[in-house]
Amino acid sequence: MVDATGNKAFRPGRTPGDSRFRRWFAGPPGWIVGGAAAANALVSLWTYSAPGGYFQPLLATASVWVLLLLAVGIKAVMQPVFGVRHGRPPWQDWARWGTVLGIMAATVALTQSGACMRAGTAWAQPAVAAYASDPAASEAPDRFGPYSVQQAGDLGDRKGARFLVEGAGFLNERGFAYSPDGPPTAGEEDSYEHLSGPWYTWTRNV
Repeated sequence: MVDATGNKAFRPGRTPGDSRFRRWFAGPPGWIVGGAAAANALVSLWTYSAPGGYFQPLLATASVWVLLLLAVGIKAVMQPVFGVRHGRPPWQDWARWGTVLGIMAATVALTQSGACMRAGTAWAQPAVAAYASDPAASEAPDRFGPYSVQQAGDLGDRKGARFLVEGAGFLNERGFAYSPDGPPTAGEEDSYEHLSGPWYTWTRNV
């Protein structure tokens, strides 16, 4: 910015010599970092709603989290080094830091606690229970709640049903078993792990 005398004028709240590059790397997280964290958190919650996660989205969201952590780390280190003033009250800077770090912490808690899968199975339970109780159901629907069904069938020796989730897992096929009468019987290729209530995660070794 140039004043009436032809000399450069400084904008309020900026120290001499501050460049846009320096302000970005030294300041608290802005709307770009915050928006990316919020969007990636939503995708991460969906990714972890299936057993073993959806493999390709899991890789993508993990890569984005690494980049975001790198950006936040650089900002945290550079802020005291550059001491850039933005003309905002200090509480706004703390609010920005708290929002981004809070999104990251909440995402870790929800994805690692199994809450995403429990929410997904709660949504899918009415459809799965109806399928399991219908002796004439020869083919499963394309979806159970939020899950695309790759393959479904009964549990054989007990009441209930199980289904593989399309795109879930990596080396092995993954899905859920709905077994209100207790743990399903594991076989040579199948293993089960209790999730909550009548729900179990199902792994088919291939």
